[in-house]
Amino acid sequence: MTTTSNIPAALAPFLNIIATAARTQPAATIRELADQLTTAHHNLTDAGLDGAVSLADAAQLLLDADDATTDNEQHAAYVAEAAEHLADTTDLVDQYRNQA
Repeated sequence: MTTTSNIPAALAPFLNIIATAARTQPAATIRELADQLTTAHHNLTDAGLDGAVSLADAAQLLLDADDATTDNEQHAAYVAEAAEHLADTTDLVDQYRNQA
C-alpha cells in the first residue's frame, strides 16, 4: 500500500483503489486525491455503477479539509467524514474492474 506523510492515515487504505478507478498513480496530497476521486466518480458513473456519488461527496470533503489546514479539528472532521464516504469503495471499484 502506498502511503505518504501528506495523506492522513484514515485515507491511506483507499489510495491504491482510487488510483485504479481514476486510472493513475496513487495520490501524494489531499488535493490530488480529491481530483482522483472526481475522475473516479466520472469513470464509475459512466460505467453505470450506483454508489459513485459517494466518491464525489468525499472529494468535496477533502477539498474542504485542504482549505481548513489552519483548523486542525475541522480538518480532521472533514477527513474522517470523507473516509466514511469511501467505506464501500473497494466493492464499487471491484465491480468497475469486472466490467473492463
